[in-house]
Amino acid sequence: MPQPDYGKAFEEIKREVIESRNLVIKTDSLLKNLHAELKLLGKQQEDFRKKNWTSSAAAYVLFALLCGLGAFTISSLRTSSANAELEKAQEIAAKAHADKQKMEEKRQLEEAALRQAREAFREMSTLAGDERLKGIEALSTLEADKLPVLVKEMLEDKAEQLKKEIGALAFENGKQAMRRQEFAVAIPALTRFISLKPPESEMLEASLLLGNALVQTRNAAAAIEHLQRYVSASKRGRSREFAQLLLVQALDMTGARDEAAKVAREGLESNSNGEFSGNFRSRLSKRVSRSEAEVKVAPQSPSATSTAP
Repeated sequence: MPQPDYGKAFEEIKREVIESRNLVIKTDSLLKNLHAELKLLGKQQEDFRKKNWTSSAAAYVLFALLCGLGAFTISSLRTSSANAELEKAQEIAAKAHADKQKMEEKRQLEEAALRQAREAFREMSTLAGDERLKGIEALSTLEADKLPVLVKEMLEDKAEQLKKEIGALAFENGKQAMRRQEFAVAIPALTRFISLKPPESEMLEASLLLGNALVQTRNAAAAIEHLQRYVSASKRGRSREFAQLLLVQALDMTGARDEAAKVAREGLESNSNGEFSGNFRSRLSKRVSRSEAEVKVAPQSPSATSTAP
């Protein structure tokens, strides 16, 4: 029988032992690497966990800050809106208060105007004679825009009726006094009639009568206004020429001779053959004579009158 080859078997066993040992070493290295990797992975997991926790904490803090900021903003907006509404309400209340005060003042003014209107109407209705004119005077100081329309129209109608009544009586008394040549009686009656502002035709007639009465009583300064009114508004005619003659006299009496001569010339130009043309010519001739006399008595120059000592 052949002998077994122990050397070869030993070599194979040795080789297998070496391979096993290498395999163990390799396995140990792999285990160490695996352990290191697991350790690194655990560290990364721990770092990730910490980072995740930090991120979560930051997110919660940021979310809380955002919530707080949002709440503060909403609160500020609500506060601003509430303040604006409060200011608006205060403005509305102030305006309502001011409107109320204005209405109260307006009501008081209207009540005062109504009281004055009642008093004026009473004076125009119950007083005797010319005393009723006090009601018209009171009516002129009354704030008519504060009265109701019907009350205002009633007062105006009453005042107009009273003016016509008293004016007609005063005008008639003045004309009768002028016929009797009672100028002192005619002047106040005609003055009162003119103060009531009658129609223009009656105003002009009264102005002529009053101007004549004032000239006759030597109150020329007051007569000029009335006579000028008549002359300015009247047409050609005897009454106008008569008014011009009275105006010439009144101007002469007040010393306005140049104006008197001007009115006299206008009278001659309007009617050279009129009833009073002779009076106008006489007035102008007196003006010329007076001017010549003034020239004659004018002082001479010192050189002509002086004599040697």
